[in-house]
This record gives sequence, structure tokens and C-alpha cells, in this order.
Amino acid sequence: MHWASLGFGVSCTGPPWGLGCHALRLPGVWGVMYCAPLGFGVSCTGPPCGLGCHALRPPWGLGCHALGPCGLGCHVLRPPGVWGVMHWLPAVWGVMYCAPLGFGVSCTGPPCGLGCHVLRPPGVWGVMHWAPGPHPAQHKELHAWSLQDAGTLTAPGSGGDVRSRGRRKQEVRRLCSAWEVRWREFRVKMAANIARCRAWSGIRRLGCPGYRRYSSGGCYPSIPLSSPLPGVPKPVFARVDGQEKFETKVTTLENGLRVASQNKFGQFCTVGLLINSGSRHETKYLSGISHFLEKLAFSSTGRYGSKDEILLTLEKHGGICDCQTSRDTTMYAVSADAKGLDTVVNLLAEVVLHPRLSDEELEMTRMAVRFELEDLNMRPDPEPLLTEMIHAAAFRENTVGLPRFCPVENVDKINRETLHSYMNNYYSPERMVLAGVGIEHEQLLECARKYLLGVQPAWASGKPRVIDKSVSQYTGGIVKVEKDMSDVSLGPTPIPELAHIMIGLESCSFLEDDFIPFAVLNMMMGGGGSFSAGGPGKGMFTRLYLNVLNRHHWMYNATSYHHSYEDTGLLCIHASADPRQVRDMVEIITREFTLMAGSVGEMELSRAKTQLKSMLMMNLESRPVIFEDVGRQVLATGTRKLPHELCALISNVKVGDIKRVATKMLRNKPAVAALGDLTELPTYDHIQAALTSKDGRLPRSYRLFR
Repeated sequence: MHWASLGFGVSCTGPPWGLGCHALRLPGVWGVMYCAPLGFGVSCTGPPCGLGCHALRPPWGLGCHALGPCGLGCHVLRPPGVWGVMHWLPAVWGVMYCAPLGFGVSCTGPPCGLGCHVLRPPGVWGVMHWAPGPHPAQHKELHAWSLQDAGTLTAPGSGGDVRSRGRRKQEVRRLCSAWEVRWREFRVKMAANIARCRAWSGIRRLGCPGYRRYSSGGCYPSIPLSSPLPGVPKPVFARVDGQEKFETKVTTLENGLRVASQNKFGQFCTVGLLINSGSRHETKYLSGISHFLEKLAFSSTGRYGSKDEILLTLEKHGGICDCQTSRDTTMYAVSADAKGLDTVVNLLAEVVLHPRLSDEELEMTRMAVRFELEDLNMRPDPEPLLTEMIHAAAFRENTVGLPRFCPVENVDKINRETLHSYMNNYYSPERMVLAGVGIEHEQLLECARKYLLGVQPAWASGKPRVIDKSVSQYTGGIVKVEKDMSDVSLGPTPIPELAHIMIGLESCSFLEDDFIPFAVLNMMMGGGGSFSAGGPGKGMFTRLYLNVLNRHHWMYNATSYHHSYEDTGLLCIHASADPRQVRDMVEIITREFTLMAGSVGEMELSRAKTQLKSMLMMNLESRPVIFEDVGRQVLATGTRKLPHELCALISNVKVGDIKRVATKMLRNKPAVAALGDLTELPTYDHIQAALTSKDGRLPRSYRLFR
């Protein structure tokens, strides 16, 4: 190989056995390349560890050739706009190929092959050719090129004829085409060699018999799914002694506190305290105390200085906390890693029994309550507000009819003394249940004895407890709130102005046998919004969909609700429509109420029972739902009905049961809640008359002037 008169390189081809020496000298860089009979290339200029680098750095191009200790190498030719890479593997030849538009081709073949190395810096041609024997005749024109000047390229014996640039391009294309064929052949041989290497790897791993057994001639084993993988340890599965036990364990401590647990597989657990206290117990107090306590939950205590400290403690165990109050229950719950059970129970005991109730926290709670009350009146969905109104109408000024949300006039009246007085009466151990899901009963019992037995609460004063044992009294009646609903929902697609009506009748307590038939009746009525994605389980075949929403396009909503408590219940239907259609909407609802006591098809009853059972079972797949179900049932009855027992009760509901409970319900006075533009709302007496009629129609009313 000859490089012009610049004198940067000297190429020497040795004896016929293919030993050659190639020395390049750049300023400050020395490189030596040896070509052995097997066609390997090694570049040595690096440290003793075997790393080497061969660099061609004329001013017009860049080149780099590196070999590491593992025998892998890379050869990069970088004339302007051209990239090339060469890989060297032990005992395997290597190839470097540049596309037809490129200017470098490098190949080192097997012992009997030949190699050609073309370097083309701008205006310079270099060809390096080596083989174990004499050079083949068909490649003699590639043996050497000499450079006469920067623009003229001649071959030996050509007499110095000047070749045009087009001729040179044709020569390059011809060479590249020939080497493209060689490249395809090389890829085929290389693929075969890789397959043989993988086969040898399988034999080394499985042995010859195992490889023949589990291999179908290729490199991937075809093991049936019923057979274990060879070389894989035998798995160890969790076992249960006999049939898995679903029963809920309940233990009562010496102070009356009940501890209930339900084991469930998983890393996390849900533990909480449920207290038999709520807005229904505020008869002798200012309404809104339960709402205040909900907002104050998980604030500073005697041990934890702030709410942030409590949250940081829970985060160490991946935990979250929540507090919810209803009309008859207050629930403090924590979900965290089961390994942190001791910390969780200790934290719950601190939050419930030793709240600090500082002035700053009380002021922040007042702000939070005011904001929630404003949001309640501004939100587009009026269902929470209508639920408050229907309870106030059905149980006027008693028990579950008392407001669940703190009235605005009571926000500034509730203070620490009021809260301590209420908690002294209702936050007692015999009115509490410590429930846990996902933990062992003995562990929960040990923690309960440690942190909840014999503990003096922060409000202890020695005064006797005064507990309200009032029984709910259903009164019926109407509550109306005339309000402009035109600006409730703003935006590019605002909801039109609607009038909302909710009509309810007394049902039964969840302790009565008729509770299950009422639940099936509520599922049979179903309903929802005028738009629904549909599909299985969406209630598209319920009565309120088939008879109301599908027939009356102007109705935006028709939904059935069932609220049940320890001494009463309420089944109601909520409907929404344009204010001009209020009378027709009320008549449609009353007609559906009267049809409940009519004929019931076996198919719709079966569908309602199946949907109720599926909803029950799907909800009980969630650990927090199981926790709430365990806590509420044990708090109310001292025990828990298991899901399969509830499903059996649902399956036993007959058509006669639905007619019986519906007829009994229609004997009561209705409760009515109305919100919005109520100009066309019928009178309460007309609504009551429609519910007692056979067809549910409103009495005719005549007006002289409209």
C-alpha cells in the first residue's frame, strides 16, 4: 500500500504464508498490524492490558481500530460523509462493508480467502491486499495503486493514462458489487456459525440427552406447558389447611370494645375504628358536630405534634388515612403495610382518644366547613343536597332527619368544650369496633389490648354519660328550595337549566327480614342518567331506563336510591327535567311507584337478583369495602353475615315478596324534595293522591289564567 509523497505509511507483504507487516507513523502515534494465516488482525499500541488502537489521521480523514481483551474490535473509516464499522470475533472472520456510495471496503476471509482494504481520503486511493498464498489473478488490478498527483490515479502498466472521474466511479461500483455478493455469502456462513454456537451452548447446559429431548432441531426448547422447566427449582406454593375460611372473628375486650378481623391475602391491611355516633345523635347538641369532627380527624394529638407528623409516620409504612361520618356512624381508617400494624393501631388510638383540638385547628376547620357548604350549593350535581332535603322532609327534626352538614349559623358556635362534651357521651369503648382486614386476629387483638384497653381519653371528666336513644319517627312532608339553576354549570357545553324532584317512601331497617326484598326492588328500578355507556351491569334493562328514560327524551335523569338505618329506611326516586316539564315528570315518577306493587316478571326479577349479587361480590373484592362491611355489621349486630349467606338470601326473594314490600311502602305518606324553578310543581296533596291511586296519575287541575 502506497500513500502519495506525503510518506505517512509503508506497506509490506511478507512470504507466501501470509505474514505481513503494516506500519503507520503519525505524529506521536505508532501502530503495527499483523496478519496471520488465519486472517486475524491485531493492533497493538496500547498498554499491557491488551487494549490497542490503530489510528489513521491524515488531515483529510479519520480512522480508528480498537481491540479489547475480549477480542472484540471496531474499525471505523471516516472519509467525509462515510461511516464504516468492522467487528472481529475470536476464530471468526470479520467483515466491514460500506454501501455502494461509500468509499471503503474491508474483508478478511477464512484461511483460504483473501481480503481487500480500500481507503479513500479525498483525492487519494489506497488498496491493501493480503492472502495466505499468491494473490488471485482476478484481483491483480487491486494489488496496488499509485498516486501521481491529487487529481490523477494510475495503475501499474497503464502507461500513466488519465482516467476520468466517471471511470473511477464505475470501477468503485464494480468493486462494491463484487463485494456485495461476498457479503451475502458471508452473512449466510455467519448465521450458520451462530446457530452451531447456540446449539453447543444448549448441549453444555442440558447435556446431550436433555438437549435431544427438549430440542426440536433448533436452538429453542419446545417444552410443553404441563412439564416443569429443566434446571429450574421446584416452586413452593402457599397452602391452606382444608377449605379456606372466610368467617369474621370477633372478640369483645373487658372494656366493651369489640375487635373484628377478616384475613385476606396481601401485603397491605386496612384497620380502623368505627363509632356508633353521627348526626342522628345530635338532638341535644348543635347540629354539625360530626361534620366538625370529620374535618378535625388526624390532626395533632398528645403524641404527634401536627398532621404532617402523622402523615410522615404513615408514609414510612406506605399508609394513607381517612375519616368519614354519616348519619349513624363515624369511621377512622388507615391502609398500610401489615408489618406496621402496631404503629397503625397506636396512631388510631391517639387520633380518636387524644386529639389536641387547638384553636388554630378549630379555625382552619371552620374555614374548611364554610368552603364545603359553598361548594355544596354550587356544584352541578344536586344529589347530596337533595339527599339532605329528602331526609329532612321524611324525618322532620328527629334522628336521621337532622342535618348531616353543619348549618352556617352553627359554624362559629362549635368550640372545644362542645366537642369534648359530645365525645364524652358517644366516644366510649362499648360503642366502638376495631376492625381489620388483611391481618391475623391475634395480632390485632394484642395491639388493641396494648393501646385501647385501660386508656384514659383526653376529654375524661368523670361526668355521667347522657346518650340519646331516640327512635326515628317517619313524618313525611315536602321541602322546597326555589333556586335559579341556569348558571350552575358554565363552560363551552353548559348543562341546561333543570328542575330536580326527589320522591321517597319509608322502607325498613337493615335489621329486618324485608331489607333484602327492598334491595332487590331498588335494583329492579335501577335507572341513571339519560346518557350511559351501556353494556353489561349498567342497568340498561331496569324499569326506570325502559319505562322512563327510553320513552321520554326530555328527562335527563331518573335514578332509584335506598337508604337504610338500624331503625328505619327510605326508598326514593330522583328525576331531573326542564322546569316546564315538572308536572309531567312528577306524574311519571308516581306512576312508577304504583307499578311496583303490580305485576313483576320472572325475567326482570331474576335479572335484578343477579345484578345485585354481582355488585355485592365485585364490591367485596376491594379491601376497604370489606373493612367497612365488617365494621358496620359488627357495630350494628355484633356479628357478620358472609357474602355467600347474603347471596342465598337474595336468591330466595320471590315475586310475592316484591309485591308485599311495595304495597306496604305505598301506605305511607310521601316525602318530597324539590330544587330549582318550581313553578309547575304540583301540590303535596296532589302527589299523595297520585301515589294512592291505581294508575298513579295526578288529579286534574284547572286554571282560569296561566
